[in-house]
Amino acid sequence: MESTLQIDTVDFRQRVDKLIEVLHVHIDNHSQLAEILEEKKSALVKMKYEDLKNLMEREKVAIGRVGDIERERIELTDELAVFLGRDEGSTIRIVELVMIVGEDHRDELLEIRDEIRNVADRIDRVNKLNGSLVMQSLEDIHLYIAMLAGTDLDAKTYGKHGQSDDGPSSLLFDHTA
Repeated sequence: MESTLQIDTVDFRQRVDKLIEVLHVHIDNHSQLAEILEEKKSALVKMKYEDLKNLMEREKVAIGRVGDIERERIELTDELAVFLGRDEGSTIRIVELVMIVGEDHRDELLEIRDEIRNVADRIDRVNKLNGSLVMQSLEDIHLYIAMLAGTDLDAKTYGKHGQSDDGPSSLLFDHTA
């Protein structure tokens, strides 16, 4: 679908303005999500599992908001792509828009691009750390369960008179000996 509109038209500038507005909300929503993830990290470190439940609910809501604004952003970039003469269903990236728009939009789009990268990196770092913390918690739980119910084939049990029992022993101390 070919567009007959020019890039320097009011309609094009209004669409770019709307995209900039949506991108600011996009950044705000992702920043809020990053804050929740950082609180979640703190709760994991401090083993505050009740706080985790609340944070997971807040995270779910934040992800919903991110998804809503993401759909709006995609819709706008699709419209701009068609406006610029691209095929229906194609999109345009911020860096491509920077090369096309006037100076009044260029600097703001470059700032937005940098902010998006920063918040995405922040979320990525916290998610990786949270994943490690969750795995560590699971390993701790597994070890605790093994200690309560399991045995250690290498452990030695000593009787009252110091004799060694070579059979498998409990991982916990037997205080009756």
